[in-house]
Amino acid sequence: MPFISTVTGSFTAGRRASAFGSAPAWSPTDLGLNLRMWLNPSDTSTTTFASGSNALLSITDASGATTAGQPHYININSTPQQSTEDNKQIIVFDHATNEYLYTSSIGIASSGNHWALFAGEIASVDNSKDSIWSFETAESPKRDYAISAGSSSQFDGELDLDGLSTKRISSNAGNLIEFTSGTPIQPNTKFMIVCYFDKTGSEIGVRINGSNAFTPETDYDNNLKTTAQMNIFRNRGSQTYGGKLFEFIAAQGEPGTGGGDKTYIEQAEGYIAQKWGLTDLLPSDHPYKNGGGGGLAWGGDRAIVWGSNGGNWDGEKIDYFDIATPGNASLFGDVHRQVDGWGPGKYGGTCVSDTTYGVYAGGQSAHNLNPTDQIDYITISTLGNSADFGSLTTKQMRRPAGGSDGTTGYIAGGQDDWTGANYYTGCDTFTIATPGNATLSTFTLSTGANQTTGTNDTTRMLISGGYFNNIANDNTIQYLTFASAGTSQDFGDLTVGRGMAAATSDNTYALIGGGQDRIISSTQVQSTDVVTIQTTGNATNFGNLVTARRGLSAVSNGTYACFCAGVGNMVDIDQLTIATPGNATDFGDLVSGGESPGCCSGSAS
Repeated sequence: MPFISTVTGSFTAGRRASAFGSAPAWSPTDLGLNLRMWLNPSDTSTTTFASGSNALLSITDASGATTAGQPHYININSTPQQSTEDNKQIIVFDHATNEYLYTSSIGIASSGNHWALFAGEIASVDNSKDSIWSFETAESPKRDYAISAGSSSQFDGELDLDGLSTKRISSNAGNLIEFTSGTPIQPNTKFMIVCYFDKTGSEIGVRINGSNAFTPETDYDNNLKTTAQMNIFRNRGSQTYGGKLFEFIAAQGEPGTGGGDKTYIEQAEGYIAQKWGLTDLLPSDHPYKNGGGGGLAWGGDRAIVWGSNGGNWDGEKIDYFDIATPGNASLFGDVHRQVDGWGPGKYGGTCVSDTTYGVYAGGQSAHNLNPTDQIDYITISTLGNSADFGSLTTKQMRRPAGGSDGTTGYIAGGQDDWTGANYYTGCDTFTIATPGNATLSTFTLSTGANQTTGTNDTTRMLISGGYFNNIANDNTIQYLTFASAGTSQDFGDLTVGRGMAAATSDNTYALIGGGQDRIISSTQVQSTDVVTIQTTGNATNFGNLVTARRGLSAVSNGTYACFCAGVGNMVDIDQLTIATPGNATDFGDLVSGGESPGCCSGSAS
């Protein structure tokens, strides 16, 4: 659709709701109780290594699944080692020293339905039964499987089934199904592989990098066993292997919505591809190649920095940059509207997006500090000036918190004037794909918040820091659940007070950085906190920004977080890797620096 650059313009018919089409943001936890195993070494809270030797000490099953009421315990054989890939923590298993993981019997299938996904690398092959993973059962009759090399010199690949003569999983397939894709899996090369047993759709299959390794077997006679022992880099006969574990997911239940559908597998492949840089390996028609699995329903690689107060009272700018590529920002366009006859500059609002459109709400005049109820928008892929979207229900929106589930924008808190007399508890909502005035939602904040910051995953919004009812209680985190109307709940506390801070997130973690701690002598803050969005509790320290500052904003593409601007006309952009705690690095500079811009992200095409 053409970009609309005038105040009187309107959206044309056929507007896309999302650059990802029907592909929602996804996390393994979306599988609910069907998630039976999740090994995620990049989550440093679930994996520990020995200081100095880097030997693996423990890894926790992150699925939350249990057997007989007890969490699954992961046994470690020998000394797998810590390493990194794509700036994320992984585990390396040495082929020669029998390093592997295993469990006691755990639930893996429901009514014959099961699937599992491995992402990582393999070592060189020296035995045809070298296996990436296997499930082994002591039950009779055995009905289990392994993903094995099928050759003693290269990983041609085979799905090893049970060795029964009768009552086999598949009478037609027999003991094994050879991969027929024609290309062996190469050692020391990143890949993902999925195996599924779809009783509902009567299929057994393996997928490598989103494509079938063989024509799915439709003769699925007898169910895979409900419980089995899991092995990573070991087969069912104790033959060990080696390689690198990025991530492993195992699920009971169908691989999709039924009738042979593979939606859940495809979402998992998209998640892995986005997280581990494997998108180029997926076929061009994969429905989650460009964001569905692990991408953000509310973000993308193009960052928008909107409405900063760069000391220029007569015209505010919109900047943009590629979050994945360090460098300086470029000019996107101008903020198009005046506030109370001044302007067109305004700042201190908040920005939300659905990956295709960025919507900027609230804020104040850059000249006389008056708050505004204006809502503007841009098409993130098309450079130009902002256009009129509609109005908020009130002007009590100076420095509010913003959030988006990828469809709906939420604008919560703020204040109605410079004196700070009225701190707002309301929350406005609007559909990002549909221009028009906001409506007052049934959400409310438990305490009125000003100079706070918001971020979210697809189900929950966090409101972090800020000044509450004109009290310097700025270490509070509140949260709202999008599907449950009501008053915000206490999430936990930040490590320090943070008013005028910034927050951003991927599908799992929220980072809250910078700000001003009015509790401690109005100190500007350099540190960054992290929380797991779906797990209430106090924040922990993530690392430091390059410089301490307040009045900044933040944005993410699901892998990297960038913290931008700050009071004093700062043009700084800092970058952090969301899954890897540590200090920020210098990314580049904005064109238009300054105080309290709005940030969002989306697709550049």
